[in-house]
Amino acid sequence: MKLITYFKYMNFYAHIAHNYSKGETFFQDHDFFGELYETYEDIYDKLVERYIGLDKDLDLVKLHVKAAQALKEFDGCHHAFEELLMCEEAVCEACKEMSKAATLGLGNMLAQIADDSEARQYRIKQRLIKEADEKD
Repeated sequence: MKLITYFKYMNFYAHIAHNYSKGETFFQDHDFFGELYETYEDIYDKLVERYIGLDKDLDLVKLHVKAAQALKEFDGCHHAFEELLMCEEAVCEACKEMSKAATLGLGNMLAQIADDSEARQYRIKQRLIKEADEKD
């Protein structure tokens, strides 16, 4: 359930960042955040469907409320990238923990989620490095 909540939170946060993108990197950031929020929504949906298919109890209203309540004040795209990077790292840890007791199919799904997350982490880190280099 924690992993599903992470993805709903990340979906909300990336969508907010997508809408608030501005400045010199508007086009790149707007597109990247758009890609992220769509990806997070897709993963969220797949996880929810898998859990329901495995007869796991989910209170989706409570999950949405919890994700929305965790939202932080938007403080610019730089902060959004940092926040999403921390979330991506937490996703990998959650996948690792959950895979210990997962079915074979769910374990494969979690491994793919972690693999894709590592690729997104790389891209986010590159964006943060680019920003730091431009400030120097």
